[in-house]
Amino acid sequence: MPTKTDLENNELIKIASKALSKIPDKKNTHTIVAAVCSTPRFGRRTFVAVDVDHFNGGACAELVVLGAAAAQGALPSDIKTIVAVLKRPGERDTVVNSCGRCRQVLLDYNPDIKVVVMLEGQRERITVLVSELLPFPYFWTFGDTTAKKLEEEAQEEEAQEEEAQEEAQEEEAQEEAQEEEAQEEESQLDEESQNEGSPTLSC
Repeated sequence: MPTKTDLENNELIKIASKALSKIPDKKNTHTIVAAVCSTPRFGRRTFVAVDVDHFNGGACAELVVLGAAAAQGALPSDIKTIVAVLKRPGERDTVVNSCGRCRQVLLDYNPDIKVVVMLEGQRERITVLVSELLPFPYFWTFGDTTAKKLEEEAQEEEAQEEEAQEEAQEEEAQEEAQEEEAQEEESQLDEESQNEGSPTLSC
């Protein structure tokens, strides 16, 4: 039985295919469409965009759709899922895996983006985090979401270490105070014991 995620992804793929069917261009200038679904915070909205093929490299659909979503106010953190669909004359529309450049951009844009991919040599589709598509990534230090997230994580770890040190120092101070108090009580008991054992002089 399909899960809720599977149904959402299938709907996203249908939306992408529908956008491809509207393109009258027969010169292969536009062969791939990308569709993204936003997070619940942004209303689960859907955005679509097509590639612009050119001998100088052109623009991949995955990157164009990020810009289209941003133009409607979607932040990088608002992007939940992305899928790219390829159309060739006489063939059935199929999910196509993103190129290396797009994977790097998506990772830097928002490492929590989920990507629908097609398993090699199979017809099975799975959804993975973009970080899983780049197991040993290069992080662009000036990237929007990734750099900020790494900085926040580093600051959080530093704050946790400082808090742990403060707690350790506080516990150490409490132990020293308890030890001093115990020594003082022991000293008082010794003094009382000595006073009780001393003979009393009477005149």
